[in-house]
Amino acid sequence: MTRWAIICFFAGVTAVFVGIDARATYGARVSADEPQYLLTAISLGEDFNLDISDELEDQRYLPFHEIRVDQQTIDMNSEGQRISPHDPLLPLVLAGPMRLGGWVAAKATLAVMLGLVAAITHRLASRRFGVDPRIAGLVVVAFFVSSPLAAYGSQIYPATLAALCVVVATMGTTGVLQGERTALAVLAVLALPWLSVKYVPLASVFAIALLVRHLSTAHIRKLAAIVGVFAVASITYAVVHRQIWGGWTVYSSGDHFVDGEFLVVGSNPNYIARSNRLVG
Repeated sequence: MTRWAIICFFAGVTAVFVGIDARATYGARVSADEPQYLLTAISLGEDFNLDISDELEDQRYLPFHEIRVDQQTIDMNSEGQRISPHDPLLPLVLAGPMRLGGWVAAKATLAVMLGLVAAITHRLASRRFGVDPRIAGLVVVAFFVSSPLAAYGSQIYPATLAALCVVVATMGTTGVLQGERTALAVLAVLALPWLSVKYVPLASVFAIALLVRHLSTAHIRKLAAIVGVFAVASITYAVVHRQIWGGWTVYSSGDHFVDGEFLVVGSNPNYIARSNRLVG
């Protein structure tokens, strides 16, 4: 990495480390969906499965959530199995850190990842898009030490990992097509839906970009391979969710959606009013 990329990396990491010990709310260091990700990480690290029923029963959330946690899930079968209604890639990444150092190590891991996002963002700006390295460095540092990036980086949500996937995919879909970069871009695209189903549209944009670029440059063999990988990955995603969560999405195991997983969008949503989210 260049000097400015290293500066960006440490700026992103430091900004998150400062807020690691901050409380999310009264009686809890994390809140909302964050305990669900941590409980699943504990289960994956210790039991090697997604069933958090024993973690809930044993109140394994007390070190980071002193008050009773919102369970969010229902019994999946007669044995009382409970699976969190959240996609599993973030807990899988945090399983090792949680086992070694608890919630602090989990947050520290995300801090390092945010630093990587900052460093790669600088590289993209300076080398791929020709921005002066000093200007790119100052802008990247300014954004990554302030809200919302620094705030999101200190929270147990898939946003930081998704941002890492985005910058990696951008590296692979812009500039000269190279085997290594293309492979990393494909992996980033495949990872996004496993972080959250809400990232499927984003993954689709990068997938289409990869396919169009390889088609326009007559990389037919690589194009066929990428299409095959995406097809297998899509089928695998659907089958795994049907088998484990009992539906097309993880929301099938949620206690708020017992009448159908697609209630996640609301029982009577105003799509026109919500469309403003597409533009920020």
